[in-house]
Amino acid sequence: MNELIKSMSADMGISPYSSESENSFIYRVLFSGLGQWCLRISAGSQNGISGTTKHNQTLILNNLISKYIELFPGMEESLRSDDTQLSVLIRHIYQEVGYLFTDDDNRNHLCDVRRVVDTGNSKLCLHSLQKGEINGLGVFNPEATPSISWREFLIRDSLTPEQYINSKYDIVVFEDRDVDLDDMQFFNPLAQASPSQSWNNRICTEFTVGRKSLLGPFYLIQAYGEGVLYCLEDQSVIDDKLTSFEYRRLYFALKRFYDNPVKMRSKKIDDIYSKLIVQGHLPNREYYLLLLISWPDRYAFNKTEFIIKNSFLPFVSEVIANLGIEVIGG
Repeated sequence: MNELIKSMSADMGISPYSSESENSFIYRVLFSGLGQWCLRISAGSQNGISGTTKHNQTLILNNLISKYIELFPGMEESLRSDDTQLSVLIRHIYQEVGYLFTDDDNRNHLCDVRRVVDTGNSKLCLHSLQKGEINGLGVFNPEATPSISWREFLIRDSLTPEQYINSKYDIVVFEDRDVDLDDMQFFNPLAQASPSQSWNNRICTEFTVGRKSLLGPFYLIQAYGEGVLYCLEDQSVIDDKLTSFEYRRLYFALKRFYDNPVKMRSKKIDDIYSKLIVQGHLPNREYYLLLLISWPDRYAFNKTEFIIKNSFLPFVSEVIANLGIEVIGG
């Protein structure tokens, strides 16, 4: 194996899993390495000014990706996408979860506030250049203190899926509206499909969501007898913020409410690693957490399959089950 990959993997504590292809291992090492470079760039200074501009950070990471692909041509599909720059994704994640903070001059700095997330068997360190083992984009040290819970980290409430549905479908905020049902699609919690494929032209359950188009407007809907009550749903944010894509939580919760939960399957690879397969895209909070604790399988923008260490499965299973997703094999 290439000496660079050997050195990087040893420094970050990343080992190959059983029968892992060389390209797969190289990709995982480079993915984590780019994250470490992103943090180190922010730790520098220029002309006596600490930190770095977002533009410079992105430029350096893009140059690194190009160099990596020159060295390892098989990495083109793993590290590049027509839709998103990996450099920007990594930077956004670190900004959102607290590794980096942006000052008034739009410069990124390493956060010097000590924050540690307890993952059960280890601690996810969200401050400075903490030495430790690297998993995905996260830095782990079992001795780090003090720690916060994953709910505090994700700014996630303690509602169960049923409680969440009850809060969303409070009859007080619903009303009769003059809405053309023939012009709408409805979310079907009973469909044996992922949430994105669970839409049809009729109302199938008492609680559902209606939409005029893929981009909305969206309505929470309560059906009763021959009548229908509506509540205009606030447009969910769909950007790179930690709290974006929250509408996905509603779809997961509705499927759980109607005893047809979305599945996340864990398939053991060997004594160290497993593969996670999620039947749908997660809200950013949970997606970003997975990127801090595991590797997207085969390519960096894979949002439904992840390679994770077995020791983190109980922790991840708890977080994902909180959304109403049924965890199988975790």
